[in-house]
Amino acid sequence: MKQKKKSAVRFTVRGKAIAADTEQVEHLRARVAEQEGEISRLRSRIGQQMELADTIAGAVKACSPFKPFPFSLKGKKPSVSALLALSDWQIGERIEGRDIEDFGMFDWQIAQERMYGICDDFLKWVNLNRGMYRIEELILPCLGDFINGDIHDGGEHTNEFPAPTQAARAGLLLGEVFRILEPHFGAVRAIEVACDNHGRTGPKIPYKRRAQANYNTLVYTIANAKAERLRRFSAVFSDGLKERFKVGDYVFLAEHGNDIRGWQGIGYYGMERTLGREARKRMNTDKTFSYWLMGHWHVPSVLQDQIMINGCLTGTTELDHANGRFAAPTQVAFLVGKHGYFNWTPFRSK
Repeated sequence: MKQKKKSAVRFTVRGKAIAADTEQVEHLRARVAEQEGEISRLRSRIGQQMELADTIAGAVKACSPFKPFPFSLKGKKPSVSALLALSDWQIGERIEGRDIEDFGMFDWQIAQERMYGICDDFLKWVNLNRGMYRIEELILPCLGDFINGDIHDGGEHTNEFPAPTQAARAGLLLGEVFRILEPHFGAVRAIEVACDNHGRTGPKIPYKRRAQANYNTLVYTIANAKAERLRRFSAVFSDGLKERFKVGDYVFLAEHGNDIRGWQGIGYYGMERTLGREARKRMNTDKTFSYWLMGHWHVPSVLQDQIMINGCLTGTTELDHANGRFAAPTQVAFLVGKHGYFNWTPFRSK
C-alpha cells in the first residue's frame, strides 16, 4: 500500500521559495496567536498601572501640605519615675566554681561587692537619663528570696551560715542599699513583698499568715531600722502574697512568683495562664493592674509587654547548671512615664 504523501505549503522568504508541512505551519500560527494574546493582556495591565499611577499622582498633588511640626529640646523636661527591682540575693548561698565549670561563684563577700557595683552603675544610669528627664522619685520593689534559707536537703551543711544569720546580714545589706540611693532622689519608696519560697521557716509553704512565717519579715525590719533616719525614704510592707502599687498613671502588681507552675525552666506558659486568671479575677473591681512584676526565675525578661521578671544576685546555681540554664548576676531597672515603662535595663555584675 502506498503511503499518502504529506501536503506541503510553499512560501517565500527574501525571494526564496521554502516548503513547509501544513501541520508545522498550523502549529506556528497557533503559537503566534497565543503570543499576540499575551502581548495584548500585558498592554492592558500596563495601561491599568499607568492609570493608577496617574490617579495617585493627582491625589498627592491635590493634598494640602502638612503644617510644620514644632520640635525643640528646650523647655521643661518630662517627669518620670525610676524603678530598681531588688530580689533573689539568696544570702547564705555558697556556690563553688568547680561545681559549675567556673561559670561563676557566690558567697557573702561577693554579694556585697555585686550590690555596691550595681548601685554605682544604677546611679550613673540615672544621671545619664536626667539629661532628658526629670527623675525625682525612686521606687524599690523588693520581691523576696533575700536569703537562701534551709529549704533544700543538706542546705544546713552547704550554706555559708544559718538562716537567722542570713536574715540579719541580708537586712543590713538591704538597708545599706537604701542608704546609698536615698540622697540622690527627692523621694524613695520601698515596696516590700515578704512571701517567697526561700525565706519560709517550715518545710512547706503556708498560706495562712504567710508573711509572718517568713524570714523576709525580719530582713525588712532590719533594713527599715537602718533606714529610719533617712528623711526621704518610706517603706510599704505587704502582709499578703501580692502588692499593688501605683507609679504615675500605671499600677504594678508585685509578687515573688514562686506560685507559678514551671518545670525545669522558666514557666512562660504558667505565667500566661496565671496572668489571664489574675485579670479575670480583678475585672469590675478597683484592683486591676497595668504590669505584673516578679522575681524568682533568675533571668531578667519582659513577656507580652506586661510581665516583668527581675534577675538574681547569685548568678548560675548548681540547679541552673544541671538544667542547661545560665543566669548572669543581675538586677533590673527601668523608667515609668506618660506612656508606661521604658528603658528596661538589666544591670549585670561579674
